[in-house]
Amino acid sequence: MKRNKSSETQVGNILFEPAVAYVTTPEPTAHLFITQSRNGVTKKRAMALAESVGLSVSDVCYILHISERTWQRYSDSDKLAVELSERVILLDSLIQFGAHVFESKTAFGKWLKSEIQALNFKTPHSFLDTAFGFQLVSSLLGRIEHGVYS
Repeated sequence: MKRNKSSETQVGNILFEPAVAYVTTPEPTAHLFITQSRNGVTKKRAMALAESVGLSVSDVCYILHISERTWQRYSDSDKLAVELSERVILLDSLIQFGAHVFESKTAFGKWLKSEIQALNFKTPHSFLDTAFGFQLVSSLLGRIEHGVYS
């Protein structure tokens, strides 16, 4: 059998791609949230955020897992610890999403305090004391956004 010279130089279906294309990087917002958490969020920012949806000091303390007395010891310009800042940033993200879904922060704030059937007639606010609760409430907001019965 005679070999064809062109078949010797022909390369099959080999695809060469740079390996860097498969390296995944975190979303830019994740880096921003990490940096903000590490730098600390001020008490003033946390309260302004909470008040924008009608949350009280006791509501904020419930979400942050600190006593009201400890909260009172912070001045407005004091930066919160990393763990507290992280929760404030989670709350901020949830409020932004909720305001988008309900088209206003006021409406979202009312929903947070309403008993929801999908949550066994508990308020969404009552779940915000854990990271899993934040995920649950966010998931429920996503269902509402897409018109899924919740």
